[in-house]
Amino acid sequence: MRRPRTRSQAQEPQPMNVDEEEAWTYTSEGFSLRSAAEAQRYLNCKERVRPNLDLDFDFMRALDFEASIERAFLNLGWSTFIHISGSFQFDLALEIMVTMDIVQSSDGINNLRFRVKETWTELSFGTIGSLLGFHANAPETIEVDSPTLEAFWLLIATGTSKERTKIVNPIIRIIHRFMTVRVLERLDDTKVQFSELKWLYIALCQPTWTDPSSAMIKHWIVQRNRTTGLLGFGHYLTILAASVMPSLVFDPDYTVKPPSMDEVSLRKGKYITGNSSSGFFVSKTNFKIPSPSLALFSQNRTDWLEKFMFEEGQSSQSQPSHLL
Repeated sequence: MRRPRTRSQAQEPQPMNVDEEEAWTYTSEGFSLRSAAEAQRYLNCKERVRPNLDLDFDFMRALDFEASIERAFLNLGWSTFIHISGSFQFDLALEIMVTMDIVQSSDGINNLRFRVKETWTELSFGTIGSLLGFHANAPETIEVDSPTLEAFWLLIATGTSKERTKIVNPIIRIIHRFMTVRVLERLDDTKVQFSELKWLYIALCQPTWTDPSSAMIKHWIVQRNRTTGLLGFGHYLTILAASVMPSLVFDPDYTVKPPSMDEVSLRKGKYITGNSSSGFFVSKTNFKIPSPSLALFSQNRTDWLEKFMFEEGQSSQSQPSHLL
């Protein structure tokens, strides 16, 4: 166990309703637990922290998917956000996770209050949004009514069941997957929720910069307070730690590298089949990729059902109507 830091090594904590220092306990990661609530959070969180996913942009480029993915997230105003590395520092992320709470400033601004290296600090929601790459003053979302989204679903998927596997174009499936893991930390779910369907609609049909950071921060608290479910936002908390302590030196023993949405994971997730030697194909079809036919923003596109992939005799060399 690491030697706990003494009070002389850390800033004097701000007054709080906690036990005296003599009653504090220290974690194996070296930070203090100053109340029964923090101790319980530590026990609840430690084994649930998991790395998020990175996106292998090099492989996306090899499949000719990269341009469509970049354009879709640009339409949402998330270009910087999607390139944040999923790497994180376990010790720093866990300390913030255990100690964080939402508080309001005297002028009514929502802040996230937490400790880093034993030091209390606060960051406004707006500051956190900027650190995550979202545009200042962008709305959290826009209004899109249910009938519009239901009609949109039938332009990208087969059947009414909102499952990611029902989405036909593999690029849209990848975009949805990355949305769910990066914004909502839903690391295993394959459902397409209302909010995600709206993001897809905005990305493809109604480009509008949005800033989901406020909802993300509130979601972190909700997830932290549960006793089950994986916690995949440690990389964001590491960014917060580095922003308030620029001189931080990361301990390599606590560095966690994320898995990636790459060739192996896309095959496993049944997005694609094949390999670099024999060629890649859209899963469950004989349609070879890369192919410009799958590009999301080709001229005159009116739907993304890609019926041409399933027609007799079609190949990636046959161009659908929107490319003619």
